Amino acid sequence: MNKVVSLRLDKREIEILENMKKTEKDKSAAARELINNGWKFVVLQLYRNGKISTGKAAKELGISISEFIDMLAELGIRSDVTYEDYLESQKTMKKAWK
Repeated sequence: MNKVVSLRLDKREIEILENMKKTEKDKSAAARELINNGWKFVVLQLYRNGKISTGKAAKELGISISEFIDMLAELGIRSDVTYEDYLESQKTMKKAWK
């Protein structure tokens, strides 16, 4: 369910929304995209600064841990997942699929 929200925007913020027309999105879609991308940035900063775990970051973004790790790799952010963590997860997956 969508909810209508009223915002006060300054001149620069309105210019940003207007510039989003280049992406062929209406203002509402552009604002939603900017909010979602801004939230990703905040979560990535929290993760990079050690404030939240891989699992918490993935949960906040609504994606799986493996998708989050892929996102980190795409952005060149070092993951705190070790090779030992990977091996342990493989063991867990084997047990779960039996």
